Amino acid sequence: MSGTIAHLNASGDNQSQSRKTSRYEEPLKRFTDAKNQMKDIYNDLEGCVQNLSQFYDDGSDANKFVPEKEIQEVRRFQDSISTIQKMFNRDKMKVVFFGRTSNGKSTVINAMLHQKLLPQGIGHTTSSFLKVEGGSENEKMLQIEGSDTKLPITDLHRLGNALSASDGSTKIGTDSLITVLYPKASSKLLQNEVVLVDRVDLSPEYDSWIDKHCLDADVFVLVCNSESTLTQAEKNFFLRVAKKLSRPNVFILNNRWDASSAEDDDQIEQVRNQHMKRFMTFLVDELKSCSPHECKDRVFFISAREVLEQRMKDRGELANAYQQDGHARRRADFNNFETNFERLISKAAIRTKFEAHDRRAREIITDMKDNLDNVTNLASQEKQRLKLDYELKNREFNECRKQFSEFEQRYREQQQRIRQEVHLKVSADFHLEIEHLEAIIDRYNETGEFSDNPEKITNYKAQLARYVDKCVTEDLEDKCSGALMSRIWSLEQELYENVATIIGVEYAKNIEAALKYKHPFKFAITVNVPQLVNDFEEDLEFRFSLGFSSLLRKFIAMKTGRPITAINRQTLNRQFNSQPNLGQMANPHMDPRQLVPDDAVSAMVISYASSVANGGVGVIIVGFLIYQNVGWKWIAGIGGVVGGLYALERFRWNNAAKEEHLKNQFRSHLALRMKQVGNIHTAQCENQVINELDGVHSALREVVG
Repeated sequence: MSGTIAHLNASGDNQSQSRKTSRYEEPLKRFTDAKNQMKDIYNDLEGCVQNLSQFYDDGSDANKFVPEKEIQEVRRFQDSISTIQKMFNRDKMKVVFFGRTSNGKSTVINAMLHQKLLPQGIGHTTSSFLKVEGGSENEKMLQIEGSDTKLPITDLHRLGNALSASDGSTKIGTDSLITVLYPKASSKLLQNEVVLVDRVDLSPEYDSWIDKHCLDADVFVLVCNSESTLTQAEKNFFLRVAKKLSRPNVFILNNRWDASSAEDDDQIEQVRNQHMKRFMTFLVDELKSCSPHECKDRVFFISAREVLEQRMKDRGELANAYQQDGHARRRADFNNFETNFERLISKAAIRTKFEAHDRRAREIITDMKDNLDNVTNLASQEKQRLKLDYELKNREFNECRKQFSEFEQRYREQQQRIRQEVHLKVSADFHLEIEHLEAIIDRYNETGEFSDNPEKITNYKAQLARYVDKCVTEDLEDKCSGALMSRIWSLEQELYENVATIIGVEYAKNIEAALKYKHPFKFAITVNVPQLVNDFEEDLEFRFSLGFSSLLRKFIAMKTGRPITAINRQTLNRQFNSQPNLGQMANPHMDPRQLVPDDAVSAMVISYASSVANGGVGVIIVGFLIYQNVGWKWIAGIGGVVGGLYALERFRWNNAAKEEHLKNQFRSHLALRMKQVGNIHTAQCENQVINELDGVHSALREVVG
């Protein structure tokens, strides 16, 4: 038997006795102790299997190295442990009483329970299997096999005796089982989970009885009538039991031995020895259930009635107990039977109930160890594979990082190169577009005749600005969308191919996924002509081109860098009102835009001089100065030329000339403004290209990451 069973027996033998506990109770407690210890073993085993199952189920990517066979095996362990744990709750020590009708089986059981529970007496013989087991406190119920209904215990005499079957009051079969639930506290046997099964006379049906009610029995008690010897039918029954159960534990009780009290002692002893010899031959030689030495502790000569009534008297339930001569020896023999019975049934139950569980626990532990060894070996192989894979991936990663670092260096070089290309191309296209402004503006024709009405002129300038803006924007976009766009797209494709080479074919598809919904790059040209000509003020007053005012306007425009069309009379007044003194005007490095107002006299003089010059007085003054030096002929000649030019310009000054003059002023103003913002426009285009390439680079960098 296993070491666990031996340990349980040893621990049971060493238990201390309390004052209220008889030494005869100790063997029965061994079963309970063994059961509790076996429960602890399986609870611990269940925890281990549960942890293993959780490890297999919860581990990340466990199926990579844990085969399904091992996982299913652990689940079978769980099912097996759960089934055995349920069996623990049902495992009890079981004793089956057999014998011919009216041999006193029920009386023996009542005597062992210390109370009259089962039907007994003349005419009260058991007709069905009766199983007595401990129930909850105050529970005194009956339950018929195959039914969940519980009946009061008072129905026991009606259902469980042979007379009730004869009158037709019940249809319970002879192989039916009636379970009697009785409070555990009422009996030492019930307290220690002993189940007692009572059965009527032996019959040819005992093969089915053995299969149905006896295969899980730990002890069999054959109750004989002391007035007769062991019959062949009784022998055949136990021989059949021995074929199904190896070495069954059998007690033989010679009941009603009180009938020998009237005989002589010598005759009683002879009969006793005769019975003992026959029983020993049966148990040792035929049944082979015990040794000759053990046989004396398996055969007893008792009077169950005497013992039962004496015990009921001791409990105060009877006034007088039935006793015959020699009752003390028979009572001692019954007590000796109980002692050996308790010891044997405890030992047998521990062996039959828990030895298999102990063996199964060891098998599960061994199988778990093999299971873990297999998984550990597979895990080691997986670890080695992952280690090699890691080294390969690490080398691949370092190589990828090195190549990508070189790629980024080339990208920065390409970025600077494309920036320069964009700068040169856009700058050249922008200045070329400035040169084409005259042709663009000349193509504009307003519907209807040009008028110098201020309101119409304002509308004319707004429409002209929008038209020129549309034309300039379209021209610049067309020019940039040519070779420059092809260069950018080619560079992006080159970036894709370089990164695809770096990361390999396995991940190249991620580049397509990352850039699948990316819109093609296109320059967004924003010249905004209306904003550039916001300060444009047309001058449609007639001015002689050689007049003092015209020359002064050109001089101020040259010095300030502003368009001449942005300089009107108010501007002239502001410029000359800001003359502080002659010393400052003499400074050639003085910026006219930095002058501050000084006195109003200068403004008046300049304003008057402008008016005179515009009216021809200036010509007279200049002519007088020339006259002093060259004479009248030169003066007359120059005056004629100037006068002719003046007359010609004055004659041609009509609405068409005014429109052409406005367009020229508009072109001159816009050209200067576009030159001023040329660098800004070029920088915007550069930034668009750089942002486009940076976006592609970031997406590629994310894919590589």
